[in-house]
Amino acid sequence: MFPLKATLSLLLVIGGAGAFLYVQQSGAAAEATRRSIDTHLEVAGRALGQAWQLDAQALRVLADGLAQTPSLGTALTRPLEHFAGPDGTLPSAEEHRYQIHRLINEELMVWKEKLATGGRHGPPELLAVVDAGGLGVGLASDPAWFGPTAALGAEQPSLVPALAAPSVTHTVWLHKDAPLEVAIAPVRVAGQVVGGVVVGHRFTLATAQRSKALAGAEVAWFVGPRVGQSASFGPELAQALSKALADQKLHEQTSTQDLTLNGRLYRATFGQVGTDPQPVGFVALVDLGQALAQASEPLTTLLLVMGGGLLVAIALVLLFFAQWVKPFETLEKGVMELINDNKDYWFDVKGGGVAGRLSQNLNIMVCHLTGRPLPDDNERTGS
Repeated sequence: MFPLKATLSLLLVIGGAGAFLYVQQSGAAAEATRRSIDTHLEVAGRALGQAWQLDAQALRVLADGLAQTPSLGTALTRPLEHFAGPDGTLPSAEEHRYQIHRLINEELMVWKEKLATGGRHGPPELLAVVDAGGLGVGLASDPAWFGPTAALGAEQPSLVPALAAPSVTHTVWLHKDAPLEVAIAPVRVAGQVVGGVVVGHRFTLATAQRSKALAGAEVAWFVGPRVGQSASFGPELAQALSKALADQKLHEQTSTQDLTLNGRLYRATFGQVGTDPQPVGFVALVDLGQALAQASEPLTTLLLVMGGGLLVAIALVLLFFAQWVKPFETLEKGVMELINDNKDYWFDVKGGGVAGRLSQNLNIMVCHLTGRPLPDDNERTGS
């Protein structure tokens, strides 16, 4: 019973100490993991913000360069007389608009060809020319786009104010239900705004994948509370993120915080790159649950190894204890025989250790008590 109690006590003490150390080290590992993730997300946020600024500047330069094309201003301001018939008949307002549209389309085709392989985002998805009132005059992707049916200014309220701005405007639109980064450059003739050039790139999966490679984390771009197709992860997670943006107004924040999406815990940083007409920005996500599990995995492995080593050590201790205690159990049995009046009992524990010497002394004591002859030298030495 004693060996069992001693073993259980030892096991409880060592197990408790191991559990305490495991909890302590797990907490330290989790805290270190959180700090590392926060640092990573901080760097990622800065990188995404800087990349956005570089892309915005490149888009502004492109739009401004196209707006400065001399032939563009000339085409937009062609008077009615320029399109008069052979007999001097002036065209109608609709015909006049069409003729200018035709000239602009020629310009757009030249630009489209030049931009076919340019820029790190490839050719712009939106390349349009509008008049000073925001009506479409020409669209590179649709030769028939112009006039009242192409009221881009009515669709995008920020367009007409941007045409009156002193410099190129950079903003984000929801165009055909998808986020679109645009630059709007006024076209001026003799100091007067006569139209504008609109150049835009869509937020797509490719955009998000480039952002993911830059940030080293999952990335989604949002316009207001909407994520759409501009996420580097699947639609289910994107939908959950959109709901969280709307419910918690996260698109209006710039912070790093825990975020639960579809039952999984993430660490997320939010950054804004614009607020007109609604917040525009990015979310960089790291799977915090997975990161914490990976951080604690070495500790778990170490705990299992230590536990296995402890069990082996206890087994060896028990084996040694059993071998050491066995001779004394034999002596205890002999003493009980004497108590039960078995005076013929002879202690027969061999060896020169404590148990062997005690066995010889007990035999001598029995001889003195019973009058039996003393053991000879061989019996004294236990050989």
